Amino acid sequence: MWDASECQRYGFVQENFTFQADNIIGTPNSPQVVHTGGLLLREVPLNYGWNWLSFNLAFPDNSLDAALATLHHPDNDLIRSQGPFSLYSGSSWVGALTNLNNSTMYIYRADQPDTLRMLGTPIDPSTTPIPLVAGWNWIGYIPNYSLPIDDALASVAAQPGDIIKSQVAFAQYSEVVDGPNTYYRWIGNLKYMMPPNGYQIKLNSGGTLTYPPPSNPLMETPVQSRGENPQLAASNYWTVDPSQFEHSSTLNGMLRANGQNGTNSHMELGAFVGTQVRGSAKAIFIQPINMYLFFLTMYANQPGELMNFKLYSDSTLRVQNLVHTMYFSPNQHQGSIENPIPFDLPSSSTGEEFGASTAFDAQPNPFSNETTLRFNLSKSEEVTLTIADARGREILSRKVAVQRLP
Repeated sequence: MWDASECQRYGFVQENFTFQADNIIGTPNSPQVVHTGGLLLREVPLNYGWNWLSFNLAFPDNSLDAALATLHHPDNDLIRSQGPFSLYSGSSWVGALTNLNNSTMYIYRADQPDTLRMLGTPIDPSTTPIPLVAGWNWIGYIPNYSLPIDDALASVAAQPGDIIKSQVAFAQYSEVVDGPNTYYRWIGNLKYMMPPNGYQIKLNSGGTLTYPPPSNPLMETPVQSRGENPQLAASNYWTVDPSQFEHSSTLNGMLRANGQNGTNSHMELGAFVGTQVRGSAKAIFIQPINMYLFFLTMYANQPGELMNFKLYSDSTLRVQNLVHTMYFSPNQHQGSIENPIPFDLPSSSTGEEFGASTAFDAQPNPFSNETTLRFNLSKSEEVTLTIADARGREILSRKVAVQRLP
């Protein structure tokens, strides 16, 4: 039974009816009454690998074995909270995590794709406050409806620099100057919060999170516009599957050209370990600062991996290596709206998207058999020439002695 007015699906109907050809059950004056039992049904898909999720139904029995009993392939799976965790072994869950609650998010590692059929009763978000501490908090999303990020976190005493992230996107609490007025809001590619996703929020000071009731216009907002659908990444030049990685880190970035922010709407920033893509982000326009920035989430299964970066422009269909490298650190955030991490090309480019410069020139560009490269050097020296294909894969690298022209 589906209740469209409340956007709720019930788990079962108590009555059973035996099919008989040409039979009619009930009449217009005396319709057959059916009863639901009150338990709602939520189906939570689990990808192979790592999943961030939360539970917005109150379980009749919140023990792990009972709450997760509808899984078909739990063998070798792992579920962990911000503290304890448990593994499925034999025929039951074994570990320090024994019960589920609605206030926290969980990371679930599935050995096979699966679906959790969750039965429970609805929760009133206004009566379920979530305590928050300074530092990282793993928070559940309790409402049965989506909320814009500013509305969802309105009760949080956020400070500039605070971060909230999902498995695929994030936002930062930032100062906005609009003429004589100054106000604060969450800015990033995480625009909505919605079930059954889990979230991690890092705060400078503690407090309490209480989710507000929905607004009617919100219920008509298309899911595709909420910035929280992993399938939206399919339009990116590079794609990464977050479920294959346990850890994530985030950064605000820009392309630096001639000492200024040279980022535009055609650009995409990609993070790589070797040749494997570990994150990508299209530039998005930030109205308060009137500039484009990258909001990049990067992934890894262990700390210390060396990440390099590439830039793609859909106006020129070019991939270029960037100078910046960094070692991955779980849950690290770098940069801010006001001071994003600057990424540089090995030398200034003449592409129209980067602004005019004579420091580096390639003619003709694009080329087929040959091209002439012109660039500035302070003296004659040996340089390394690296050639990559259209996807950034290195196909040639050799040292060349270059004589500086008089």
